Amino acid sequence: MADELAKPAPQQTWVEKFVAKARGEIQAAPPASPAAYVREAGSAIGEYAGGAVVGGMLGAAHAKIGLDTRHGPIDGWIAGVSGAMAVALSGYAPEAAAYFRKAGAQAMTVFSFRKGYEVVKHEALPGGSGGGVQRITIPGKGPGVTGEDPIEAVAKGLG
Repeated sequence: MADELAKPAPQQTWVEKFVAKARGEIQAAPPASPAAYVREAGSAIGEYAGGAVVGGMLGAAHAKIGLDTRHGPIDGWIAGVSGAMAVALSGYAPEAAAYFRKAGAQAMTVFSFRKGYEVVKHEALPGGSGGGVQRITIPGKGPGVTGEDPIEAVAKGLG
């Protein structure tokens, strides 16, 4: 009997909780207070404004100098530096770290969008203007290629 008292109550899995809620065994939480909705709306507006600032700055840079420069992609740099700043500030200024993290994610969104567009539209995938998937040729294995592959020759010499 003492052993049964020492055992913790069994935890429900998420499936069991879902089924119990569907059966009406678990009461739904009461609606949140109006203050919670106002707080969430304020957070959403703040994050959208941050996205507009990052997107607007990247759009302006793209119009003036382009996002791909000789030093690398500007949006990629902003994403990387913002991520590093978020990590560096996380222990000292968590609110500032959150702003850098969000700005980095927004810049990474722009970078990923641009590069995804380039891959599909211009460079490598079928249907793009780049001529389809680029094939990799192995020396000594393609049509019209004579001679032996140097790596294959070394491998044969080892065996």
